[in-house]
Amino acid sequence: MQTEALPLVNSLQLVEDKNPV
Repeated sequence: MQTEALPLVNSLQLVEDKNPV
């Protein structure tokens, strides 16, 4: 994984954590 993609993945995980489907 690219270091630039890590923050994007982290952001997605945070959004999913705050807004569970």
